[in-house]
Amino acid sequence: MALPATHVRYALMQMPSSIKTHRKAFIAGTLYPDSRMLTGIAREHTHGADCLADGFATTPFRLGWQLHLRCDLLQAEIHARLWPAAAELPEPRRWIAMSAAKMVQDEADRVASPLQEHLVALSPSETPFGEPADRIIRFYRMIHDVYVRTEISPRERFRSLWAGVGLDPDLIDRLLKAYDELLADETLAQRIAGSLSLAQAQ
Repeated sequence: MALPATHVRYALMQMPSSIKTHRKAFIAGTLYPDSRMLTGIAREHTHGADCLADGFATTPFRLGWQLHLRCDLLQAEIHARLWPAAAELPEPRRWIAMSAAKMVQDEADRVASPLQEHLVALSPSETPFGEPADRIIRFYRMIHDVYVRTEISPRERFRSLWAGVGLDPDLIDRLLKAYDELLADETLAQRIAGSLSLAQAQ
């Protein structure tokens, strides 16, 4: 998955002018698929190929949801192209490396397009799989609380984000170590940070 700032920035870049009056539902939709980490809905449901089908995006919420999946696919393809050695690592090293790349891009997207105003009082206009709305709202509030704190370091933000979706502290430490190592390669980190410009070109 791409991380929240990348998802929101990509969605806003793709948002049709006709749904600007439904922006909250649209942003709620683009963040919705990863709420599965708190609701327990299987990934194949929230990220299924059917969500990319023509005719799926019948509401602003569902258009945001569909753009979430498009963003995930574009990011995975672009990051693998920019950092092929990491894409070929065995699991879980590949996932850790690719997650480090997502953090680098997410911080760049957060700085380029502050998202705090888009996270205020989000709630799902739909609960597609009958999951409790309060758990989805808790997910939205967690993202809001993490990203509204602009004074904290990126490492603190990502530690809070990963902890908020229930990752083990030891795994979080491994993710942050990989993030630090990627930042040390300034040329590669800068290329990854600009991934959305490549996505726009596609």
